[in-house]
Amino acid sequence: MMGFFGAGGLSLDRIREAVMDIKTALGHKPFGFNLIHSLNDPAHEMATVALYLTHGITRISAAAFLRMTPALVYYRVKGLYQDGDGRIIDPHHIIAKVSRVEIARQFFSPPPEKLVQSLLENRMITETEARLSRYIPMARDLTAEADSGGHTDNRPALALLPTLISLKQEIMKPIITQSLYVSGLPAEFPPRNRRPRPLEWEQPIY
Repeated sequence: MMGFFGAGGLSLDRIREAVMDIKTALGHKPFGFNLIHSLNDPAHEMATVALYLTHGITRISAAAFLRMTPALVYYRVKGLYQDGDGRIIDPHHIIAKVSRVEIARQFFSPPPEKLVQSLLENRMITETEARLSRYIPMARDLTAEADSGGHTDNRPALALLPTLISLKQEIMKPIITQSLYVSGLPAEFPPRNRRPRPLEWEQPIY
């Protein structure tokens, strides 16, 4: 089990404080931080990613993204390298919460070349990182977020989850060689007087 700190809506100073506190408390135990899409403040989104990279945060939970952004691609691509056997090592991992198939497809696909090229031109990534980015997905792990309204579009979990699993199987062989995974996350708890259905609480990984 691993927890993610909810950084959405917090100032950069508050996020930095949380990073330091959690790193001190947990040491080398696994944990992650949230990155919510800042549609009206891309500078804050990029500054948050820069903070995560500076402090060695290797796992983020990406939420409410409508498309891939420079900050998200920067986080994913930075640090890519090949080991002695030629395997691509990706030190920064994204777990994406999605409710729409078209967004899931973007996360299961390699980083957009246009954004990678822009990062390269601005010297934020190296030529090696840019080249290796063609062979990795933006995220290897997707969470099907359903039944909560808002940006999840009231998508029923029973329909969304198998759709994303089918997408994973479609993409894995011809496009991505790394393993891809899908899990389910209902965003609302059941009423207290009703026993929860298994899908509402269990999060199987496919």
